[in-house]
Amino acid sequence: MSKIAVTVFLCDGKDCRKAWRRVCDNSPSKWLKRHIEDAGLPYKLHIVKTECMDRCEHAASMCCVHGESAAFQEDIRSADDADRLLAALRCCVEADRVSR
Repeated sequence: MSKIAVTVFLCDGKDCRKAWRRVCDNSPSKWLKRHIEDAGLPYKLHIVKTECMDRCEHAASMCCVHGESAAFQEDIRSADDADRLLAALRCCVEADRVSR
């Protein structure tokens, strides 16, 4: 089965970087990819680290894009937020399928 390409923009601003360190010990990219794999989702993530997204009071922030659909998540503060991020990725992919 081929993987579905999803682009994920991870904020790498000062406040988000600090928040990401509380969420995962290693890089947020690897952490998110590991959760995708563990959940058995057929996604291939293309991770893009961005400059500050100007949502510092809601750090950490990420945006996922697939086709014409996007999902933005913020207030990522612990590893427990992984399920919410996976749900956002699923919604983004499904919304794009529906819009076609």
